[in-house]
Amino acid sequence: MRCRMFSTLLLMPLIAFGEAPSELGDALVGAALRRDVAEVKALLAEGVSANARSPTLPHSPLNAATMVGCGKDEGDYAQALQIVDALLAAGADPNATEGAGTSTLTMAAQRCPGEVVQRMLDAGGDVAHRSPQGWGPLSMALIVKNKSSARVLIEHGARLPGATLDKLIKTPPDDPELKELIRRARKG
Repeated sequence: MRCRMFSTLLLMPLIAFGEAPSELGDALVGAALRRDVAEVKALLAEGVSANARSPTLPHSPLNAATMVGCGKDEGDYAQALQIVDALLAAGADPNATEGAGTSTLTMAAQRCPGEVVQRMLDAGGDVAHRSPQGWGPLSMALIVKNKSSARVLIEHGARLPGATLDKLIKTPPDDPELKELIRRARKG
């Protein structure tokens, strides 16, 4: 950390002029992937953009935070929440897209609890975003049966056309809660 912080301090004049050298994007994305809360906060405090991109790691810092931290381990999840909060407070864009045009919010809706999705919506996440393939946050949450994320998205007005829901859900689920979410998700 000391060496990385020292080298980052040498780059501060570049940060002041709005530049984010690739090393800083790598450092922030890497820290988010490692769930290193202190390093993420230190890099943001030094002026590294919360939206810095890494040329070697194909993820935004916010996507990286949700990628490894939304699993079943409570410790990882607590760290991920701290990182998500720090990144969003520093201006991370929940609508930023990755290589295939899928938004960070959409990916979080697929793999994270509704609490993370709520934070991203509070920061301006767009429930209506669609990837070029037509996937959005609600469709992904329903595909993987992420009920807490689907519930939050529906509460924020996300809906899907009936034809889309029929394609996604070929067989009605046995789970009454999921069945109700699908009913509420149906547009019109």
